[in-house]
Amino acid sequence: MAATRWEEAVARGRQRGDRSSEGHCLGNAGTVALLAGDDDRAGAEWTEALGIAREIGDRLLESRALGKLGLVVRAGADYAAGNRLDEH
Repeated sequence: MAATRWEEAVARGRQRGDRSSEGHCLGNAGTVALLAGDDDRAGAEWTEALGIAREIGDRLLESRALGKLGLVVRAGADYAAGNRLDEH
């Protein structure tokens, strides 16, 4: 239920062309996915949020995305992916 609502919020942000809203909603959807144990989806949502954050210069969203991606990496024990995050 929560995931569906966040995906709807992402769609509304996209329809309005509000990249900030889209990015933050993607992040929240990623958090819901992470809490549900869907690491792949969480990683995809947060990766997209990170790209938007960097595109629009939203340092708060960027830091949240990097932190959450770190949790995804830790959950999957993919430390090489974690090192790649640090390279950007």
